[in-house]
Amino acid sequence: MDGGSTDGSSSIIEHHRASFAHVHSEKDEGQYDAINRGFHLSDGEVMGWLNSDDLHFPWTLSTVSEIFQALPQVRWLTTCYPISFEVKGRPQNCRHAIGFSSQGILCGETMPGSKGFLMGGIQQESTFWRRDLWVEAGGRLDTAFDLAADFDLWMRFANLTDIYSVTLPLAGFRRHGDQKTSRGMERYRTQAMESFRQHGRGFSNKPIRTFARQVLPGRLKPLAARFGWLNRSKIVKRHRNTGEWAIQEVLA
Repeated sequence: MDGGSTDGSSSIIEHHRASFAHVHSEKDEGQYDAINRGFHLSDGEVMGWLNSDDLHFPWTLSTVSEIFQALPQVRWLTTCYPISFEVKGRPQNCRHAIGFSSQGILCGETMPGSKGFLMGGIQQESTFWRRDLWVEAGGRLDTAFDLAADFDLWMRFANLTDIYSVTLPLAGFRRHGDQKTSRGMERYRTQAMESFRQHGRGFSNKPIRTFARQVLPGRLKPLAARFGWLNRSKIVKRHRNTGEWAIQEVLA
């Protein structure tokens, strides 16, 4: 889905046309309008999108397919290991997230710049979901959020189902100075806050949550979870001996 770009994208797309189910290259109403149009044309059970700057790994789609087939309870999946690349596509940084939770998302723990920000952001290009969840959440990205429509979608998903995190990197975000997020982070945060006001449930107490996660001994963490100081995160792992996928619940 190309918005009629003049940077050479069209010739690259044409070179790979035989690999695509559909090619669209004409003016649209912006990034999220184009993605909505692409999703409207799609018919697969598992959904996600990749922006032109960013990269999947050779194992990404096969791994995601395996997980969704093996674990029907998983409706929404992301990674515990979001990676970033520099402009030439060389790895720059890999962050480890203990595990996301819908409860934490609804309490602002993935919203950059908020007083509840604790877990780090959810990496869009590493996130996949089932079509029935997309339909249940409204079946569209809200184009009123021209920068933070992904954050708004996660907020809507979090009100409907658990998020699961896999212990493998699935994709990487390429950093360069001309990105919308690089040039408009304050605007992104403003839009994210607007979405949070619509869908969130108030901010986490960051000092208490940090203390419970980092200081409390393991034997006390179940008690802390009962008081709401820790969230239950669902982690997807491949068994090292059998190769089968399984879910582990951790307190984070």
